[in-house]
Amino acid sequence: MPLWLAGVLIRRHRLQVERDQHERAEARDREAVAQERLRVARDLHDVVAHHVSAVAVQAGAARMAPDPDGRAEALAHIADSVGGSRKRCPS
Repeated sequence: MPLWLAGVLIRRHRLQVERDQHERAEARDREAVAQERLRVARDLHDVVAHHVSAVAVQAGAARMAPDPDGRAEALAHIADSVGGSRKRCPS
């Protein structure tokens, strides 16, 4: 009887150790996914900020253009950059 009890206790301990290892592995995986999402969000933020800055510069150039053709050209650049963003970033 004592050997049987020892076997049961060892088995329970092994199962608990396996569960703990599995839970730690899942936690590491969740952390890795969260870190990757954060990296992607930062990269996306940088890209969007760059595009918005470019549009602001183009809009300023359009406002300061002395002739209507210059304004139209600057506004066309804005329209092209916004249209290109829409094509690259599906809804």
